[in-house]
Amino acid sequence: MRLSFHLPGPRRSGALRMSDVVALAEHAERLGIDAVSASDHPFPVVVPGSTGHHTFDPFVLLAQTAARTTRLQLVFSLLVAPYRNAYLTASMLATLADAAPGRVVVGLGAGYLEPEFEALGAAYDGRAGQVGATAAAMRTAWRGEPVGAAGNTLRPVPTESIRLWRGGNGPRAAREAAGLDGWMPFEAGTRIAAGSGTTRLRTDDLAERVAVYRETCGDRPGDVCFVRTSPSWLVDRPRAVDELGRLAQAGVSWVESGTPGRTPAEAKDDLERLAEVRAEAAVSS
Repeated sequence: MRLSFHLPGPRRSGALRMSDVVALAEHAERLGIDAVSASDHPFPVVVPGSTGHHTFDPFVLLAQTAARTTRLQLVFSLLVAPYRNAYLTASMLATLADAAPGRVVVGLGAGYLEPEFEALGAAYDGRAGQVGATAAAMRTAWRGEPVGAAGNTLRPVPTESIRLWRGGNGPRAAREAAGLDGWMPFEAGTRIAAGSGTTRLRTDDLAERVAVYRETCGDRPGDVCFVRTSPSWLVDRPRAVDELGRLAQAGVSWVESGTPGRTPAEAKDDLERLAEVRAEAAVSS
């Protein structure tokens, strides 16, 4: 099993700056963590009780991280497909992959914050259908072949594959993930499921859901990255060790966990706790 540490976003207090977050990524690499992840919320509404939150721009953050690390996988978790033109996104990702060959993993999602869609001029209705269309368009562009009647082309062409995971918990997301490189469901209790308009999903549900996904994949293997949305799972060390082992048995190949820490020191503590839990669980990279 591999681990990804979800990099924190900017705080209202200004206590966490991008330089602090990149330093966290460097520390993650030293600890043997496999990847770092970044979210995509350019202009959210953040009010008490909402699931919206601020993020550093994921392209800039992961590019900075790529320049300061050598091994870490760089995961978009999630990149909201409807927010950008598919070919523009393909170009940005191909450029990042040119700087960090073989290290870019893109979790694609439909998004859920309607006011953010409105602010960005993106279409909220029909957004789920745009994920598959975006994935197909980007894969076509990355081949470097002419596209459309005019023969538009993309450069640079990725020399190593950019992996695409489909984010989301619902049946459609899992079905579409089977045609990509992996599935990226996330932990969602009743409140988070309602706030993000997705299917409720807890750790106890995963084995059955993963089995259905694997069956849909057939002979085509795919990653399963389970995103833990409650970093507090790491506080109870014996329980966290047990859960990590059970997730591995359920067929989960990646686990992503973040930090509620509001200062660089608090975030560093959460990162180190994640590495310690993995070591105790004895689940290999």
